[in-house]
Amino acid sequence: MASSREEKGLTGASGPNGCRLAYEIGLAASERLNLAQLCKPALTRIAEETGDTVFLMVRSGDDCICADRAMGSYPIKTFVVDVGTCRPLGIGAGSLAILSALPEDVADQVIDRNASRIAEYEDMPLARLRDTTVQARRVGHVATDVVRVAGVRAVRVAVVAASGRPVAAMSIAAIASRMTPDREKDLSNDINSLSAVSK
Repeated sequence: MASSREEKGLTGASGPNGCRLAYEIGLAASERLNLAQLCKPALTRIAEETGDTVFLMVRSGDDCICADRAMGSYPIKTFVVDVGTCRPLGIGAGSLAILSALPEDVADQVIDRNASRIAEYEDMPLARLRDTTVQARRVGHVATDVVRVAGVRAVRVAVVAASGRPVAAMSIAAIASRMTPDREKDLSNDINSLSAVSK
């Protein structure tokens, strides 16, 4: 039972009717790991240095919840997700980074459980999700168009605990014209330097 709970992350209700409970569990996890406090300076610093919007996403079971965000100075804002928004794991900026950082068999199980919910996002079909997850494992970060938000791209990197388990993710979203391949790589390196946390 303990092993199963660890594989699934934080236990709790998933899906549309369980998002509020999942959010509350996600906040409890943030407090337990001090993630919100640990990541707040990093979110602020990255937002100030890049000018873009930075998000902290927290895993809760088969879902991912936006726990915090910081605004940059660039005049065109990209508020692609609000604090408290709950989505199936694999959909959204940081959510996909968390999924790709899980062991492959665990990630496959999450995708299978979330398949019917993921199908609601027409711009992220299952085949694309699986391909993106494989690519992310290879390069160490995820850079894709934002689902349901035209003209916006995001770079995201998993926040990994000392145990090696992904517990959250940081992501940077900006208009697509600002996200060149070289800049995406630089941004992922910036996030990586700040993403390791301990339990």
